[in-house]
Amino acid sequence: MKYPQATEDVVETKTITRTIKYVDATDETTEVASPVTQTVELTRTNKRNKVTGKVTEGEWTTGNWDEKASPSVENYGPAETATVSSATVTSASTDETVVVKYPQAIEDVQESKTITRTIKYVDKANETKEVADSVTQTVELTRTNKRNKVTGEVTEGAWSTGNWDEKASPSVENYGPAET
Repeated sequence: MKYPQATEDVVETKTITRTIKYVDATDETTEVASPVTQTVELTRTNKRNKVTGKVTEGEWTTGNWDEKASPSVENYGPAETATVSSATVTSASTDETVVVKYPQAIEDVQESKTITRTIKYVDKANETKEVADSVTQTVELTRTNKRNKVTGEVTEGAWSTGNWDEKASPSVENYGPAET
């Protein structure tokens, strides 16, 4: 009588991981959001001959890393990669790291200043004596600065310009024409 050699199932597994890191585009060592770890466990059922110990390998299963939308991060612009695509994982796949970069956001900061000119009309012989009401003229200048929302660094813009209106000197009783 002949006996067939018996086999037994031997299940084998392996885990393949994808890590998605979210970093500052200016300094990639700075993570700006918590990383995402995606794992897939693949399995195969091998057959081992119980007499000889010889193993006949089975076929590996496949898996999938899901698509992952990149998060919004405060003080940063949109991610350079809006979505990390889904991917099929096979026995030939290896662990991988995907780096998603975020540019530092910039915001406009308005600045203004008022420049004042005061025209005084005084006695030529005694300049502390005002002979007519003084005139005050103001001009408001503005500029738009750029502030980095991460570092706080400000790059100054150019100031606008303005004009004071021409002002004729008044005639003053008991005084001759004004000298400039």
